[in-house]
This record gives sequence, structure tokens and C-alpha cells, in this order.
Amino acid sequence: MKIKRLTISVDNYAQHLGDSHFLNEYHPTPAEENLPDWFKKLENGAQPRTAKTCRGLYDVMTVGYMVVWPFDVTITKDENGKLFIKKTRDDDRGSLWHPHPQFQLGMYPDANLSAQKHGIDKVGLPYKVKTPKGTSIMMVQPAYRPDLKTQVMPGIIDTDKFYTPLNVLYTIKDTDRDIHISAGTPLAQIIPFLRTEWEIEYNAVDEKLDRITQENTDHIDRYYQKKLWTRKFYKRKVKDERK
Repeated sequence: MKIKRLTISVDNYAQHLGDSHFLNEYHPTPAEENLPDWFKKLENGAQPRTAKTCRGLYDVMTVGYMVVWPFDVTITKDENGKLFIKKTRDDDRGSLWHPHPQFQLGMYPDANLSAQKHGIDKVGLPYKVKTPKGTSIMMVQPAYRPDLKTQVMPGIIDTDKFYTPLNVLYTIKDTDRDIHISAGTPLAQIIPFLRTEWEIEYNAVDEKLDRITQENTDHIDRYYQKKLWTRKFYKRKVKDERK
């Protein structure tokens, strides 16, 4: 199977500023390299079983690539409920923050919370994403990360045709106190996928398949994990050091 490639590029302005850390340190990486601490600390023995043996949980945490905050961020709120967001270093590029006013989202709950009076925040990152023809990316909240201080508003972008800096829409979970987010903290999970047509149909249960599945589940330890599960690969491109 031919490997499909997701290409990340830093925009010209970041390169002009000499912000090499965008690609050298805080660039998007395979989600598998960003597993949460609570999961990494779990035992993986046969008994007692923990969430570490669940392939479905593991797959959703490791699918795609992780986008992290490339700079430190401090968020404060004044007495009128207005949020102020400041990154590590200000420059003459203009604001990277582009809030969507409340009226654009109508009755969407997070846009109407008292702590989110200004609407939804959007941060513009210095990355451009390119994927092969017929593919898109889905951008979602990093899976099983309740510790994160922001909540991504999911979206899909046809990155085979739309070549633009990556914008992430998010809300802030708790604005009752000042918030500090360190560079390198996960922000969003991007999942590349092949666009294709699907349709749903409704049939009776396949009794033979159902019986076989149940028997194997009952008699084979970790049947799905050992016999059926397929590893998914979201790699880094390895440079040829011989060149």
C-alpha cells in the first residue's frame, strides 16, 4: 500500500522572523508520541486489565497528528468578562487571535456562557498543511485529555485543495482565574482521511458471524487485540542521512 503523505510547512513570515522552533521543537508530531500521562502510567498486564489493553481507546488517542501550542500563552479576564490573550512574544505581524463574535454562532451554548462573552476564539498557527488528492483532515479535541484548558471546536478542511495557515477554533474551559498554557501543550488532533462516498443500509443480524465472534471472544484472551486489530500508522518522514 502506497504511503500517503501529510506535508507541514511553516509560513514565510515565521521563517523571516527566524522562528525555527516552529519546525524544530513545536511542530505537529504523530499523536502516538503525545499520549497522556495517566495512560502511560497504567499497567499492561493480563490481570487485572486496564484501559491500556483496549485497542479502541488506544486507536482514538493515537490517530493522526498532534498540534501543540508553539508559544507560551497567558489568558486573563477583566471585571467586564472580556478576555485578554498574550503569547510569549509580540511582533508586528498583528494579532494571531481572531475571535468569532457571539452573533455568528447563534444559540451555540459555549458562545453564550457568561465567561465566553466575546464568542469563540481562533488562533492562527504558522503551519500550512498539504495532503494528497482526494484527502482531507479532521481537526478535533485531543482524545481523553480532560486536563487541557481549551476545548477545540471540530472542523474538516479539504487540504488537498485549500492551502492556507492552520486556524484552530476553541473555547476556554475555565475563565474564573488566570490561565497559563506552556508551549508544547497539545492543542488539537488532526486526522487525515480519504474522501469517499458512503451509504447506510439496514439488514438482519448475520447470525453465523455473530456466533463466531461471541465464541472467539469467550474463549480467546484479548481476541480482538490479538486476532483482528490492525495497527494504524501515522509516521514521521525519515530523512536519508546518506545524502
